Amino acid sequence: MIEPNRIYLLVDASSPTLYTGILKDGNWAALCSCDGDTLEQLMPLTNRTLKQADVALKDVDGICYCEGPGTLLGLRLSAMAVNAWHVLLGRDKPVALYAYKSLTAAGLSNPQADYIISPFRRENYNCYSVKRGELNLIDADTAKQLEGSVLYLQQRRLKQEIPEQWTPADYSPKAFPKICQSEAFLRTVDLADAWVPEETEYVRWTQTRHS
Repeated sequence: MIEPNRIYLLVDASSPTLYTGILKDGNWAALCSCDGDTLEQLMPLTNRTLKQADVALKDVDGICYCEGPGTLLGLRLSAMAVNAWHVLLGRDKPVALYAYKSLTAAGLSNPQADYIISPFRRENYNCYSVKRGELNLIDADTAKQLEGSVLYLQQRRLKQEIPEQWTPADYSPKAFPKICQSEAFLRTVDLADAWVPEETEYVRWTQTRHS
């Protein structure tokens, strides 16, 4: 997976806070963040991160990006940028591309928790079981009946009321250097894409006569 003496660019747009980082020799050479729209902020933030790490984009040997769960628009925009960089860098040298999930990262960073949970849609939640290493989609009733310690990740700007037994948790890739060697974390991919637990279903519109 992550190799020593290599430079990796990280992009994480899964939460309301956007992160970009440069991992060099197994540690952060730079890790920057900002709030705002991914479309407007990703490029300036990446440039700031590269400058802070004193690294040029052409020096990057691999890209690690968060595929989800999270805000779908931010995830899809970041995946587009990652794919563009991957193609451009790959013209001159092999460039590794790794994907990881936000809830898995949070679980590996908080091994004392039993569950990591985040909102999806229609009163459904993404739920990562830390002990089993499984990520599932559950409904609101099941979520409220979870036993043990539950960390709640806010992954949308719209605030939600949560049960008192859930603990609000901050999310960031700060612990990435410590968990990046875990087999449950990174996976090699050929193309960056946003991950969703359930695809949206659309009903085909049919024309009917008005009576």
